[in-house]
Amino acid sequence: MPNLPAHRTAPANEPTRLVTVRSHEMPDGVPEIEFDATARVAAAVFGAPIAFVALMDVQRLWFKASVGIDLQHLERDFAPCLHDIVRPDGLLVIEDLCLDERLRGSALVTASPFLRFYAGAPVVDAAGQSVGAVGVLDVRSRAASAAERVALADLSTVVKVALQARHQAADLARRAMVDPLTGTASRMQFDQALEVEMNHAMRTGEPFTLLLLSLDGIGDIRNGFGPSAADAALREVSARLIRHVRLGDVLARLGDEDFGVVMRHGAVAAAEGLATRIVAAVREPLVLDSGDTVGVLVCVGIAAYNDRVESVGALMGHAEQALKQARLQHERRWSFFGRRLDPAALRLVGDDTAAA
Repeated sequence: MPNLPAHRTAPANEPTRLVTVRSHEMPDGVPEIEFDATARVAAAVFGAPIAFVALMDVQRLWFKASVGIDLQHLERDFAPCLHDIVRPDGLLVIEDLCLDERLRGSALVTASPFLRFYAGAPVVDAAGQSVGAVGVLDVRSRAASAAERVALADLSTVVKVALQARHQAADLARRAMVDPLTGTASRMQFDQALEVEMNHAMRTGEPFTLLLLSLDGIGDIRNGFGPSAADAALREVSARLIRHVRLGDVLARLGDEDFGVVMRHGAVAAAEGLATRIVAAVREPLVLDSGDTVGVLVCVGIAAYNDRVESVGALMGHAEQALKQARLQHERRWSFFGRRLDPAALRLVGDDTAAA
């Protein structure tokens, strides 16, 4: 945090306040319509040449919208609304900046544009943290009427509501991308990743591989030990899958007991290796909270992109066909679409009888 003069000390809650500011993902971002409109209304209400909506980070006041000033940010030491943030309990009106000991040395006051008047209302979020301000600046000394003060306070409330709505929408979007039970990607994220990889592969010819996974045994756990035990088993199986999927690949839960993996840059040998590891990891015994030991198995269908695959639907169809074949291969437990298999290779990993 920058060193401030004694009369510009940072508030005690500054670390918490900065976390709140960054949670809005706003500094140095693209201005939005509601903030542009707020700045224009503020300038019109005061008849002032300059108005802004801004958030305060560690060192800078970032303009999210502004009228009459061609800057993206101000250094924190020169930002009048710093005082709004230090004491976010009401409006700050400075009728003559030249007479205010806090700001009369500011470059904005002593040099162009030679500012003389400032009025600002803090933007306080739902948790009571001040994140920025709505402000107006003028090149002439003046007072602020009661109506202007009320309007400025109302505009800060509009910005508060807009920030809350934006934050909630972003949070919902993030939640939609994650399966709440297992922590793996959601079907939405899986579909997006698959579409991106397909488009990339069709442009560049670079291969990738799709794996569809179907678990066997979760329903039996649910029937025998209850829904909580089944959920715990799903979380444990998901954790095992996560440990084996490569960084950058997408593991998603597609249904109650179904998962998918978009394996970027996945050659055939790498996909087969992953399928083998998945089968071995999932089949390891599960110990429930009750102390009971249960077992889960998995079937894996694999399909690789090639220049004969014309769509995501076609690739999914290939993987589904391979998954059906895998269900028939009780020893191997996985199948690769379009490949002829060596009967000698049809062994379940760790199957002692196959080695006999």
